[in-house]
Amino acid sequence: MRLTRVHVAAGKSMHVQLTVNPRSLSYVNEAGDRLIAPGVYKLSIGGGQPGTDAQVVEADFTITGQAPLPE
Repeated sequence: MRLTRVHVAAGKSMHVQLTVNPRSLSYVNEAGDRLIAPGVYKLSIGGGQPGTDAQVVEADFTITGQAPLPE
């Protein structure tokens, strides 16, 4: 995964592309299997953690079905 910090000046805008790979959305269950679970998830992008005074943009997305991932 390659991380790049993008700085945008006040009053300006910029288009960026964000790719979220399946492993980033997965968890390991009690049996030790790595899975992608169905559900509603929230993606938050901004200058700080969600729930703080930092300005963020949030979007909800839904995953339907369940898929195992290779080790």
